[in-house]
Amino acid sequence: MTYPVTPLHVRSGYSPLLGVCEPERLARMAAEAGHDALAMTDVNNLYAAPAFWQAAERNGLRPLLGAELSENGLGAVALIADETGYRNLCRLITRIRCRKEGDAGLTSDAAELAEGLNFLTDDPAAAEKLLAAGVEPDRLWLGVDPAAQSPGRLHRLVRLAERAALPLTASAAALLGGPEDMEAAKLLAAIRTGATLGSVNPAELPDRRAVLRSPGELRRRLADLPGAVRNNRRLAERCEGFRLLPRKPTFPGFACSAGPTGRLWRLCDRGLKWRYGQAPSPQARRRLERELAVIERMGFVEYFLVVRDIVRYARSRGAPVAGRGSGAGSIVAYTLGITNVCPLHYDIPFERFLHEDRQDFPDLDVDFCWRIRDEIIDYAFRRWGEENVAMVSTHNTFRPKSARREAARALGYSDAQITRLAERDFAGADDVRRIFALAERITGLLHVLSVHPGGIVITPGPIEGHVPVQPAPKGVRITQYDKDGIEAMRLVKLDLLGNRNLSTVRSACDEIRRRHGLSLDIESLPPDDAETLATLGAAETVGCNQLESPAMRSLLKMMRPEGVRDVMKVLALIRPGAASIGMKETFIRRRQGLEPVPKCCQEVDDLLAETYGVMLYEDDVMLVASAVLKLPPAKADRFRRAVQKCRSDQERLALSREFLARASAAGAGDGRARDLWLQMAKFNAYSFCRAHAASYALPAYAGGYLKTHFPVEFWTAALNNNQSMYPLRAYVEQAKREGVQFMLPDVNRSQAEFAIDEGAVRVGLGSVAGLGPAGVEAILRRRNRRPFESLSDFLRRVRLSDEAVRSLVLCGAFDFTGRRRPTLMIELNLFDKLHPDHHDDGQLPLLSAGPTIPNVPDDYQASRKYSDERRILGLSVREHVMEHYRGRLAGLIDADSTTLTERIGRRVRVAGVLEAARKTPTRNGRDMMFLTLDDGRGLLEVSVPPDASRRLDGYGPYLVVGAVEDHYGAITVSADDVAPVSVSAAAARQ
Repeated sequence: MTYPVTPLHVRSGYSPLLGVCEPERLARMAAEAGHDALAMTDVNNLYAAPAFWQAAERNGLRPLLGAELSENGLGAVALIADETGYRNLCRLITRIRCRKEGDAGLTSDAAELAEGLNFLTDDPAAAEKLLAAGVEPDRLWLGVDPAAQSPGRLHRLVRLAERAALPLTASAAALLGGPEDMEAAKLLAAIRTGATLGSVNPAELPDRRAVLRSPGELRRRLADLPGAVRNNRRLAERCEGFRLLPRKPTFPGFACSAGPTGRLWRLCDRGLKWRYGQAPSPQARRRLERELAVIERMGFVEYFLVVRDIVRYARSRGAPVAGRGSGAGSIVAYTLGITNVCPLHYDIPFERFLHEDRQDFPDLDVDFCWRIRDEIIDYAFRRWGEENVAMVSTHNTFRPKSARREAARALGYSDAQITRLAERDFAGADDVRRIFALAERITGLLHVLSVHPGGIVITPGPIEGHVPVQPAPKGVRITQYDKDGIEAMRLVKLDLLGNRNLSTVRSACDEIRRRHGLSLDIESLPPDDAETLATLGAAETVGCNQLESPAMRSLLKMMRPEGVRDVMKVLALIRPGAASIGMKETFIRRRQGLEPVPKCCQEVDDLLAETYGVMLYEDDVMLVASAVLKLPPAKADRFRRAVQKCRSDQERLALSREFLARASAAGAGDGRARDLWLQMAKFNAYSFCRAHAASYALPAYAGGYLKTHFPVEFWTAALNNNQSMYPLRAYVEQAKREGVQFMLPDVNRSQAEFAIDEGAVRVGLGSVAGLGPAGVEAILRRRNRRPFESLSDFLRRVRLSDEAVRSLVLCGAFDFTGRRRPTLMIELNLFDKLHPDHHDDGQLPLLSAGPTIPNVPDDYQASRKYSDERRILGLSVREHVMEHYRGRLAGLIDADSTTLTERIGRRVRVAGVLEAARKTPTRNGRDMMFLTLDDGRGLLEVSVPPDASRRLDGYGPYLVVGAVEDHYGAITVSADDVAPVSVSAAAARQ
């Protein structure tokens, strides 16, 4: 009988810096070679287990799963035979990865956790140690591969098999896909060991003969060992009973005396009264009961209770919370306080979030104030136990740029050379073709694991029984599966994300309460406040998260929002899907009455009336499909997802025919039916669901409200929390234009961050270059005991570098002394000479704290002070930098940001400093630049053609020559030329 030979020791590219083949490629090669089964056994990991399983089944293979366990020179392949074996392998890998000093080693762990596993090793010493540790002989197999083993090793394995009655088994090792992978393996070895390609130790390389071979070739090589072929079949059959996928859902546990279901119903009933008053409407109660019934039938009760528990903790800490994503379409989530969006008010269908036909897990993603996000995650670890919780990993692969850098390093280039060459994509390198060819071989391979920004997994028991866990570089425990693997394994991932906008809102409200005694409920702001809407309509939204990009500000001007619902529309319209098929412009034209809204059937027209016939949200696709195809919402959502995930033209054609035929039968004309289908097929893949838009719109609107009514408090909070698309200096300048006053740092009055001081914003000590967190903390600690009386007093009590103290002097932090800055610099230098080892640990000084030299009569010029402050702080509390160029610009410019509306359609010359830039590729492959310039009086948007953008280099300022364009109310300058002001001024003088 001819037995197939299955490769049982196979590495993929998910053995970082060892393996060279993606799982999909391995599966395809194995199928093409004639295999009917394939194992994957990466080194100490199951990173790619779900992806490999799916790839093997797509290619018609029976997947076998295991791992190559390696520790302290001892190695063995562990193959999974059943579910117990899977759980034990997860535990084994976790122990190897999390090993602490004094823990047992691999052999004793393998003996303890051997149930459900088979160990295959080609190392006689490892086999003997495993036997001695207690691994049962019928679980231990000796791997032989005559083509890839030395005669001496093969002989030792044969002798051990005879002596210990262990089965010789063909391992068919495939450490490479084919011979062509050897160069990539050599590059990975160079990266791993820090060597160059020419100096890689051969011992670091896989055997070049250990490639994925056909069953026929393997049988020929094993002709003298027929027992090894039979045992290969026996071992493969032992492992074929295990199935990794599909999985049943695994929910986190939530223990409560009355039972999870009863608790959820009671909490929701209480929350219904909290949200809707003591007499909720019948509509709200019916919606709640319907949702709860679905949640209970689908087994999601504990999931909602866990998320609610975490949110409750955050709210108890006074932190704002914003559930987002499709979960904001659930009235259960709303009544539990997980989201702040009323699905009834915003017409959000529950089925977009959850229905009984849905195969994947719904998401209850929650944003928290970024300052306590880590505390929230720590709470989850404490609440459910360290052993039951882990962060989700992110699989970071080699990207083209990083791969090229590594290839160049392996070829002997120094880091300095690589940095210079990388700036021009290695053009001019002696062997640029080799660099690119090598880099291409490793691009896409796994490099390292990092921590997902906020994803955690909670399991009802120890998590290592569900997925292997390992420590991240910072020490936190992470799952070996990434978010896609976690989803495939049907484990519940909770996204607990830090949101800086929420932090801005919280900080601003805290300041409003402190200064004005007013407690604002951000969740209950008037949705149509006239002054806030005026701010939004004028696009005065720099500093407002979600609403401050140039594209968004342009869209706000076009839209002129009339309430929170319009903010939702703006957020949805800015998504790529709308622009990709021209729907953003269509929407604006219809809103402004420049284009009629086409008619369909009455039901569809009613559904899309608020969006002028445009499918703006993902939900619209579901609702239109429900109306046209006469499907219940759950079935219509499945149709939406089918459209979104079409893999082939044939699938898309079949769906389009079904929709178009039904739409025509419902009364839609052919043109309108095709228009609706186009929106479904194209827009749906890049759009927001209505719940997501609402959950983003509410805090965005709150930011606009706070900025409008409490500008000082808002800007202080925004400067301390926002990290968005503009540099800090741009935010300060915008705040100054809006009437906010700023003050220089002061060692007696500044906090670490920006803070309100007598109605103005005091720059924080953290903005002082070279001071650092430790320096700031030292100043605050000494100051809390008593204020600083003088520079000398400060120097006696705070140990800082001379450079840090100079920076404090030159940015004005000692101006409170009344002494001029040149005098202070002299005092600093003299003090250093007289007291080289000064420091009294905060005790009262033995010598007078007062200055010892008179105040010199001359001060630094205003221009010197301005330059010092701007250099040290990175911003100016004084005039805008453009004021220093006004004289030079006289006669060169004829417009500014405040007068562009008067020059529409005409050519202008304007100037400003560069605060933001982005590139967009044109059809011919060249980059169009879009700039945001600040001319000191406001921001102006400039589009720059590829040729003109070559003159951009640094902050500027720049002179722009071009035409003013009005796009439905958004004003831009379409530039013909952009040049640095110094160049422009020189040209003008000539």
